[in-house]
Amino acid sequence: MSSPLERDRLLCEYLGVVTARWGQMDEALCLLFSELVGDDGVGRAIFFSTGAFRQRIELIRGVVKERVIEETEIRKISECLTKIYKAFQVRNRLLHAHYVIVVKDESGELSYVNQYFDDQISFHQQNLTPLYLGRLDRNADTGVVKVNAGTFSNHGDKLSDLIYAIVDILDGIEKGAIELFNHFSETEVPQH
Repeated sequence: MSSPLERDRLLCEYLGVVTARWGQMDEALCLLFSELVGDDGVGRAIFFSTGAFRQRIELIRGVVKERVIEETEIRKISECLTKIYKAFQVRNRLLHAHYVIVVKDESGELSYVNQYFDDQISFHQQNLTPLYLGRLDRNADTGVVKVNAGTFSNHGDKLSDLIYAIVDILDGIEKGAIELFNHFSETEVPQH
């Protein structure tokens, strides 16, 4: 069975970029943490043994408070970590969403399908007109199911904005990690 998400190749491509960039983000955060701890092996062991991303952020935040002297630097790093965590939450909503295709039947009633049909014939055979890709939300307490507040229009632009925001955050973290590495290390790291 194919995911309805596969119907939109651009969206799949954007989510792939977000996933790849997040791997780089994790590595940059690990480098930052390891430099703050002062030992790459120990830093990596601690950082990657922590399963939850929020715990990783809090580990870094705690070590920053102990190792960084200047209050303005602590505040800058803390603000950056907050932005990263917010980007992480958005990333999770996008990557772990249950995507559906909103369809209209002959009577005009809207519903959704969980499966992507490879061709229009399957929709036609079921007398369904595919309208748009949506993200399904099911309230655990009430059981109420909603598919977006509206259509999933401009999702490509929204995801593009998210990717650029993550890239900017990643660039900022990388610069901060290099500065901290230079601060805590005898060896200069080349900036690119």
